[in-house]
Amino acid sequence: MAPTDKVRVLIVDDNEAKAQNLSRLLQFEPDIAVAGVAEDGAGGLRLAAELAPDVILMDTRLPDTDGFALTERILKQDPCAQILFSALDPDSALIEKATDSGAAGFLVRPVEGEKLVEKVRRAAERRRALTRGTGKLPEPLAPVSAGEIVAVYSGRGGTGCTTIATNLALVLQTEATPTALVDAHRQYGDVAALVKGSSGYTLDDLAPKAHELDRESVREMLGTCERGLRLLPAPQSLEAGELVTADGLRTLLQLLQSEFGYVVCDLPSYIDDPEIAVLEAASLIVVVLGPDIPSVKNTRLFLTTLERLGLPAERVLLVLNQADRRGELRVEQVARALRFPISAEIPFDRDLVLRSINRGEPLVLDKKAQLLAKSILDLAGLVRERLLLKQGDAVTPAD
Repeated sequence: MAPTDKVRVLIVDDNEAKAQNLSRLLQFEPDIAVAGVAEDGAGGLRLAAELAPDVILMDTRLPDTDGFALTERILKQDPCAQILFSALDPDSALIEKATDSGAAGFLVRPVEGEKLVEKVRRAAERRRALTRGTGKLPEPLAPVSAGEIVAVYSGRGGTGCTTIATNLALVLQTEATPTALVDAHRQYGDVAALVKGSSGYTLDDLAPKAHELDRESVREMLGTCERGLRLLPAPQSLEAGELVTADGLRTLLQLLQSEFGYVVCDLPSYIDDPEIAVLEAASLIVVVLGPDIPSVKNTRLFLTTLERLGLPAERVLLVLNQADRRGELRVEQVARALRFPISAEIPFDRDLVLRSINRGEPLVLDKKAQLLAKSILDLAGLVRERLLLKQGDAVTPAD
């Protein structure tokens, strides 16, 4: 971004004090300018059309509408709009509404200046990545191209990989991006126990016959969970897991890609040919680790394995789970040991996580798990951002 090419921000909030505070937090940044302020939905819609701002800071409640409905209207006229919501202690219902409306992120009030500036800059870069080289906004599209595979992996059991994969898939599931969650554990898969709904067929039912199936039949054979998320559970016996081969899994993923915007695969800690097939097909590999020496050691080995497989580091997104657990390694120590940036941090709350697992109630749907739910929403935003930037790079014309 050129120094003179400022990020233009529109604030939509009927609370004058809040709007002034947001403006004040941004006014000293040389690359950011507040282009306008609207006090209601009608004014916000009009200014969004007139100003074409890079980022819109939106309140959830407005005098004439709610921010979620306004977000949907703005996205219809500008599909690349980057809208950040702000709310005081948002609960899971608000986070879910924000996700469904197509928001780019969520800020918890009182907003920290550094975090606000960081999110505004990131959202602006995302918008410009989508529009660069064209001179105009693209036609309305789904947030990502169909068939993005997201593999979720941990080199050590007990780090929360399955919990994160399940909750991430629930957030990614929208009408615009229908999502399938695949439990790729050929032994001891637990995804089906973490969500409520019909389980349908299992991985060993479909993978061995994938060459004989078509995409419509595969979709019909998947179970349905909360929010319309589609589920393919793990095999129900150890012997059945042996039926899942790399070739069958690769073909099955291709069928799922043709039907879903996202295919989230929860992988086991061990690596064999079927797991390599998933990693090679993945657009993004979310690696989950804990703040302890064994997790760091195994993650380092996994990153080396990816390098040997010829998979680029740009596909990897590191997530530090239980990041604030007392007595363990700090995030900067983990990043330094791995020589790889930590992209997201999930806080530690043992009681809430255990309750979620035991009740089969995902964290993003638990009203008492606002902080954990927000961290998953932020992670989903990073996943979307990485894939949007990848898509933008793919369509950018050569100089």
